[in-house]
Amino acid sequence: MARSFEKIAKINERKELWKIIMKVHHKWNVLSNNKEHLELIFVNVDGTNIHVVVPIALKAAFDSVLVINNTYIVTNFLPQTNDIMFKTSEHPFIIRFTVGTSVSDINKHEISRKNLNFKPFSDIILENGITISY
Repeated sequence: MARSFEKIAKINERKELWKIIMKVHHKWNVLSNNKEHLELIFVNVDGTNIHVVVPIALKAAFDSVLVINNTYIVTNFLPQTNDIMFKTSEHPFIIRFTVGTSVSDINKHEISRKNLNFKPFSDIILENGITISY
């Protein structure tokens, strides 16, 4: 029997065998120590988004496959705590691709475009304990 689809909002560290339908909302390359990896934002049908990291060793395999605004079924990835300093998602976890991660069924599912939701500067300042004097 095929595994059912799960929502991005339910992703946690308790398991690695996930199966989600998502759209690539945003995609960029990150250069660190002269090595480049891929990062993305996935969004699902209910508008929930999550930050995604594709490590250096897997970048070549997924870079041309994952296209902005295309939808996919993504299975078998590693959820990790979202401890990134500059968060692109409010989700408590990020997705890290592994050698077992697969991407399939391009554009067989309909997910509408998500609007960007920027955090107000006042919230950023308050969270970081920054004081501004004039």
